[in-house]
Amino acid sequence: KVVAEAPSSMKEAYLAAEALTDSKAKTEEFTFSGVIVGKRTNKNEKGEVEFFVQDGSYAIDLFNPTNKDSLAVGNRVTVTSTLCNYNGTIETTSDLKSVVVEGNADLPEATFIDSAATLSSTKVSVLANTEGVIKTIPAYSATADAKVVVTVGSDDINVFFKKNFIAA
Repeated sequence: KVVAEAPSSMKEAYLAAEALTDSKAKTEEFTFSGVIVGKRTNKNEKGEVEFFVQDGSYAIDLFNPTNKDSLAVGNRVTVTSTLCNYNGTIETTSDLKSVVVEGNADLPEATFIDSAATLSSTKVSVLANTEGVIKTIPAYSATADAKVVVTVGSDDINVFFKKNFIAA
């Protein structure tokens, strides 16, 4: 475990987890709040579900919470957990203690991606949108993630779609 003060906001929690270089390392336990902006159901024997919780410019992946059937896009939630950095995605660990629904909230404004530079400064899992010309579209597959290449200005941007992702 990484020893640090308990973060007091999602930004502090995110940055603490982002700094982890060992994929098995965890932050200290903390509590943060945000709005669920997306949901992904993994089509595997475990039936795992991920929820993407955002506050400002930061988003954290709630990985397979025990109360997944009571959570929905638009819920404002308070989460208590440790975090890890799983291949660049900041997510809760198996030490997820609680996800409490505090009511509903408006979704945060989506980050507008107008260039590769904007994309590179945008955190993983935040709500985002863009305008451009679709350059490539893969064949549909119900069992695999997809990558669409969109030309935005003079930049080609890879847009990844997770299989079974339900966006807001």
